[in-house]
Amino acid sequence: MEVHTDISKLSGEYLAHAGIQILPPNDDAKITLSNISVILDAFKMPPRTAIQIADRVVATISNMSKGSKIDILMLTTLLCFYEEDHKRFKRIIARDLKYQDKSGQDVELKDYIQDHFGGCESLIKMQINPMELIPTLTPSNYSPRANTYGPDIYVLSLKLYLTEVFLKLFSRPSVLFISLDSSQYDEKVAPINDLFKTLITNSKNEPQKIGLLWFKILNIHYQVDSIKATEYRDYVELASALDLIEEGAEHD
Repeated sequence: MEVHTDISKLSGEYLAHAGIQILPPNDDAKITLSNISVILDAFKMPPRTAIQIADRVVATISNMSKGSKIDILMLTTLLCFYEEDHKRFKRIIARDLKYQDKSGQDVELKDYIQDHFGGCESLIKMQINPMELIPTLTPSNYSPRANTYGPDIYVLSLKLYLTEVFLKLFSRPSVLFISLDSSQYDEKVAPINDLFKTLITNSKNEPQKIGLLWFKILNIHYQVDSIKATEYRDYVELASALDLIEEGAEHD
């Protein structure tokens, strides 16, 4: 994919110059491409299709205006769903996905994700310096304190991302989401101060949970969480249309 994809437009230098914020943030374009590859692999996309989808991600970024922001994982996941089945993609956007499982029962998106990605252990990586991005934490019920999380590669599993971030945007409001403590459930994403509180009181210090917390914190910090499902739909359809236009031009 590095050979066939213009990864220069995934670099921190290009994004800073263009005034575009992506999530997860990575200065190294190869890490962002690796994250895209993790999703493509989870969907079992064949090589040619994987390259096309990666090119669509790059094309989307290339056509974004200054001040734009986007979750690359969300975009790539939706591009994969679009490539798999256009009708399923539209139902996901409409928060109305239902399908029959192997036993013939009608199930929803959360069940689809569990069935298809429940065994996926691949990791998403973020090369970030949290104390530089957010120097002071303001945890709920606690006084402000200095952020002690320094530069590192923070990780979270794709499975955690899908169940705790993707589902939040595309499931019906009544769906209960898996919380950081998998024995409990939460109907809404906590505000950033509650995430700070969970971060500083996380006695187990589990890398993937810390990575997920920082992803959620940055999601709010950069206001990427304000992007609506319909906006992602437009990005996916535009990227796919640009792809078709470019293919037609090549044939001409």
